[in-house]
Amino acid sequence: MLCNSKEKRGSVIVLVAVTMAAVLGVLAIAMDGGLLLEKKRTVQAVADAAALAAATDLWEHYATNNGLDPARTAYASAMSTAAANGFIDDVNSVVTVNIGPASGNFANRAGYAEVIIRFNQARGFSSIFGSGSLPVTARAVAGGNPGNIAILMLNPHETVAAQIGDNVNIANNGQIFINSDGTVYGEFGSNHGHNAIYVESTGHLTSGGINSVGTLGIEAGGTITYTGGGGLTTGMSPVADPLASIPEPDPTGQPNYGSPKYTVASTMQPGIYDNITIAKNVHVTMAPGIYYIHNGGMQLSTGSSLTGDGVMFYDMPNDYFGGSGIPVGASINLSPPTSGFYRGISVFEPRDMNKEVHIKSNGDITMSGALYSLTGEFDLRPLLATTVFNFGAYIADLAEWSPNGVGTINLNPTTSAPTKRRLLVE
Repeated sequence: MLCNSKEKRGSVIVLVAVTMAAVLGVLAIAMDGGLLLEKKRTVQAVADAAALAAATDLWEHYATNNGLDPARTAYASAMSTAAANGFIDDVNSVVTVNIGPASGNFANRAGYAEVIIRFNQARGFSSIFGSGSLPVTARAVAGGNPGNIAILMLNPHETVAAQIGDNVNIANNGQIFINSDGTVYGEFGSNHGHNAIYVESTGHLTSGGINSVGTLGIEAGGTITYTGGGGLTTGMSPVADPLASIPEPDPTGQPNYGSPKYTVASTMQPGIYDNITIAKNVHVTMAPGIYYIHNGGMQLSTGSSLTGDGVMFYDMPNDYFGGSGIPVGASINLSPPTSGFYRGISVFEPRDMNKEVHIKSNGDITMSGALYSLTGEFDLRPLLATTVFNFGAYIADLAEWSPNGVGTINLNPTTSAPTKRRLLVE
């Protein structure tokens, strides 16, 4: 029996039509799919950059804005970064900036910025199957919180890395981090077990949390109050020194002022000093810069005061404010540098110096930057119940805040050197 050639031709035409539709579909997927993947990478990169731009703004203004954006400068930074890369609010793209994020693990958290970009990609070959654009969406979240490290004890093994006998208040839910595993009995012997912190009966500690490499954590003869839902966490991984990359200050070539005695209102200049004396009721201003104190210390008299902005001390001697401390009625109010390597640092001890530096006073002291001593420690002693110390973060090998300090020590990590950098988190 002979086959009908017309039927054969008809079947081939149908088969070719079906095959061509499949081929065109594959071509549409290959061509437009590749275009969409490429555009997705671009949109994601821009979302990342815009989120980091907003986080940088939050990071730089955290001391005054607390991670919020009242002047919308972080919002503007994100939008301008997106626009510079071709994405603006128009028919082709929509840019949304949320501070803090509207969703995700960091929803509504201060110090974090969320950027969502939707780009309407015009169809290419797939336009034979439909009309309208193809949406490409990317999301990024970046953190601009300078960090919540209020106290960081770097010693890896010694028990009782921090002894607290004062009233210690940590602002903004700042936390304590203890790198010690508590395997070596140190200055306080075995009386306090293998604990990281000993709060004496005279002490009261308020903190956003205590985090310890060791497994026992705390001996509390006094009281501990946690803020922001914090608590005790043990068995954590050690925290790296956040200031490790900052170069050591170099006094070479700096002017040496010897041991000046100020009897009238004066302005000090950065440089090298041996001993500094300020007479009764005299006010001295410190010009911005680094002050290298190598031998003596600083003695204030009743009614005298010391103020200055952009000031950092390097190489403080042991009894920096004199053997008996600052008298009643004298005061110190100094802020750290706001830019450069030493941004947010009030005291920088040489990294190879393992001595204990006493900062003790009957009068009030404010040095709102970090106290930093890689291998040493600061012994903070507000001597009267009315004495108040205000510092930023405390980053040192150990801490001994006793036995005769009975005043108040306030720590505020947001006025201190950043302990975190801007980074993408989602």
